[in-house]
Amino acid sequence: MKNVIQYTLGSCKKCMKCLRVCPTEAISINHGKVEIKNTQCILCDACINSCSHRGLQAKGATLDTLNEFDYKVILLPTAILSDSSSMQELQTLISAIKKIGFDEVVDISDITGGIYQFAQRYVNESGMRYGISSTCPAINRLIEVKYPMLLSAILPFEYPVEVAAKMVRKRLSGKYEKVGIYSLCECVAKLSLAKHPYGNMESNIDYAITIAELFPLINHLKDERKEEYHFCKEGIHAVVHDFYDSGLEKKDVLAVDGLDKVQQVLELAEFENLKSIRLLSLYACPNGCIGGKFLWGNPYVGRVFIERFLPLADKPVADLSFNDIFKLPESIHHQKVDMKKQVQHFLAINEKLEQLPGYDCGACGLASCRAMAHEIVAGHATLDDCKLMGKSEVK
Repeated sequence: MKNVIQYTLGSCKKCMKCLRVCPTEAISINHGKVEIKNTQCILCDACINSCSHRGLQAKGATLDTLNEFDYKVILLPTAILSDSSSMQELQTLISAIKKIGFDEVVDISDITGGIYQFAQRYVNESGMRYGISSTCPAINRLIEVKYPMLLSAILPFEYPVEVAAKMVRKRLSGKYEKVGIYSLCECVAKLSLAKHPYGNMESNIDYAITIAELFPLINHLKDERKEEYHFCKEGIHAVVHDFYDSGLEKKDVLAVDGLDKVQQVLELAEFENLKSIRLLSLYACPNGCIGGKFLWGNPYVGRVFIERFLPLADKPVADLSFNDIFKLPESIHHQKVDMKKQVQHFLAINEKLEQLPGYDCGACGLASCRAMAHEIVAGHATLDDCKLMGKSEVK
């Protein structure tokens, strides 16, 4: 799969802001050009937000692709409700989206809410000591890259938008020759949950499009016409991380949003300092999914807006079976962690780190001396690649 975040600037300013903010040190600067390590990138968009020169971007598919299909379906994230201040505004928004060229607009809040409730029951009934529930690809990638000892705690559930796409495809099977399923994405990470443009060929979704890219066209097409739209209360609760109705006791559930806070909690979990918690519900964006980069509002006003829709929610939770949402552990990168090898690897990195200056100057093109130590242990660099090694001020 291609990297979702692309380097677009011909001449990098070498400000190194992107290096500093990357939570997994996936970014380096080589020969004046930003390089993103696919195996380390978690799709969190921190680097994009830090780049004032717009050298790092993430874009979805274009609408030219609509011509490929006989019947076009677009899946709407529940978070889009946060961009409308009233039901009337929401209905005109849905009407405008449909006028772009889609035959069907599908709300996925009932599936989001169903998976959200399933997670709570699963931890309660499975006998797990605790579980990690996240419908955020960035969080799952973060755990895979930085906290591999917690991989077995991730609940084995598919992403809501993928479950919705599978159900739509099944429902329309045999009715049309070519059905095109599009995902309207509120964040960078969810662009990866589609065949195009980033090559996730296992997905039931054909194309991923960003809300931000459609916004000018949506605004242009808005008029007095409205499209009826129904949504699910439980799905709204899910995207704003509010565990209002749990099979678990309230004190057993911890919902955390924002990458910095999530990392603090994962560090506590890794060292078994969250023994009273049964379920972690984690979101990379502030205020949950309504903090997605591609939404045109802000997550604070968005929370006010989306909560206005709670009394108007009249769609029941999707009746999901375990088979509907189960995802094989192998497909979400679960792997058995060899603790002995992990410790040996950690000690080898620390040994090299002690030989480096420890200034984290970034002169080598890496974010920190620890990142350099990682590269040395991996065989991709040597101590001689440190620009300060051997200089008098380091001796």
